[in-house]
Amino acid sequence: MSNRLSRRMFLGTAGAAAVVPSTWGLVKAPPPRQFLAGEEMSVSDKTADRIVDMHVHFDEKNPKFIGDLLKLSDRLNLTACLLTPFANRKVVAEAAKQHPKQIIPFGFVDLDAPDVVKQVEELHAMGYRGLGELEFVKKPYNDPSYFPVYGLANRYGWIVLFHTGIVLRRNFDEPEDVASGRMRPIYLEEIARRFPKITVLGQRVFRPKRFELDENARTPRRVPEDLLVVANGVA
Repeated sequence: MSNRLSRRMFLGTAGAAAVVPSTWGLVKAPPPRQFLAGEEMSVSDKTADRIVDMHVHFDEKNPKFIGDLLKLSDRLNLTACLLTPFANRKVVAEAAKQHPKQIIPFGFVDLDAPDVVKQVEELHAMGYRGLGELEFVKKPYNDPSYFPVYGLANRYGWIVLFHTGIVLRRNFDEPEDVASGRMRPIYLEEIARRFPKITVLGQRVFRPKRFELDENARTPRRVPEDLLVVANGVA
């Protein structure tokens, strides 16, 4: 359809919004090409579009991860939205301060943790720009017990990434309190409607639920179906 955003266009817009200094705010970012052509950008940034990867997991088991990521970023002209476990928040926050054009910190929190609201407040105070990848919840994503977290994300104007796909089993002989049905894409529609300042991203949508992705993508905003379930504030 002619009014549907392309994947490349969305990534450029969302990426530019996330890369700008935090004082500008996500929704006040200039168009991506205008930002990338600014006087403050490096020569390499001026001569090529910057790649924005919205889904890079921080590897706490690799002590060279940050250094390797920076080398890759220089080589590919890449900005990474770094999905960071709360336990590793400090090292990533410091790296993001030193390399703001290469690392955008996103915080991974357990929505069922008793102190999750305080964790999100702390992440915001440390300069984090979003949440993700949220997953393995004990209740459906649209359960009211999670609304305080979404309320904070709404206040901050954050991007929030949700895992909406299947979950692999590592040990078939042990019981698990994990269910893909709690992470259905349809639940994200209500979140987007209740919290209109959040940009909601659905990750790894599995095939039986593609119809939910398609319907959600048509309802609140025009969004690229292959990337998002629902998006607020990006059109």
